[in-house]
Amino acid sequence: MAQPQRPYRTPNRVPPRRPSAPRRQVYGFDGGRRGSGCGLVVVALLLLLFGGGAYAYNRVSSALGQISSGEDVRPTTIAKGPPPALLQAPFNVLVIGVDLRPNDPTEGARSDTLIVVHIDPVQKWASMLSIPRDSLVKIPNDQCPNAAGTKINAAYACGYRNPEIYGTGIDSEDAGAALAAETVEQFLGIKIPYTAQVDFNGFQKIVDTLGGVPVDVPRAILDAEYPTEDYGYMRLYIPAGLQRMDGTTALRYARTRHADNDFGRAQRQQQVLQAVLDEIKRQGIVSQISTATKLLDVASQYVRTNLRIDDASTLTGLANLAQE
Repeated sequence: MAQPQRPYRTPNRVPPRRPSAPRRQVYGFDGGRRGSGCGLVVVALLLLLFGGGAYAYNRVSSALGQISSGEDVRPTTIAKGPPPALLQAPFNVLVIGVDLRPNDPTEGARSDTLIVVHIDPVQKWASMLSIPRDSLVKIPNDQCPNAAGTKINAAYACGYRNPEIYGTGIDSEDAGAALAAETVEQFLGIKIPYTAQVDFNGFQKIVDTLGGVPVDVPRAILDAEYPTEDYGYMRLYIPAGLQRMDGTTALRYARTRHADNDFGRAQRQQQVLQAVLDEIKRQGIVSQISTATKLLDVASQYVRTNLRIDDASTLTGLANLAQE
């Protein structure tokens, strides 16, 4: 299967204007607040599902090999698959919350959420860095409109609309993720070998499969112009306080922009991701294989990643890490 051949370029660095700084939060695998995990849904599923060791491995390894939008996993230009030392060294993953509208050629797809997750499997900690979608950046491809200075969420859309920039036979979603990762690499000055795309329907289904997630809303949310699927608007109100949110409410809580600002939005996105991970741990997913299988079924349909986890050594390493 063809994969992007365009080499990564390091263009002349032009310091971009940053209307708001990325929002960072740190988590760990052990103890207290840090024991609640890294907050990345995909990584949480992998770590927790393999906590049962060989039994879990035998039960779900075949399904895990299909975590993508289909059985055929095509790495982007950023990575050719996991290195042998995947679990022996820190690595970065770009989580992309994608608003896919394939029936609307004027919209196509856009990255509504960008979160860089840094995972250190040796020290057993991870951090999340949310990037405001209006951050002004330079996209490292001249085919993109206003590439010299545009909003960061335009990178995914440009790659999605122009997959040929990575060669023939490249899927639009793979190209979108690759260009988004290259743009974030340039913006932050770090390497991002892996991407994980989650479309909003999939996020809702993951939450609903868990039976909802508990979220403590610090301040009431009121958004009189929350965008709807039919390009209209609705009034969104979420009261303050601890509450159990279904998938639809959790998504609206994470996405609303008019209730506060980009900093608040970044905090809410990380809060909801962490709530998902906490709920997976609270339910003891490993001991409830039926729930684990349902989550994997959802992931196989709605999560697309170039992080290959279908080899025995990686799966065994994940199981061991989860048990430590």
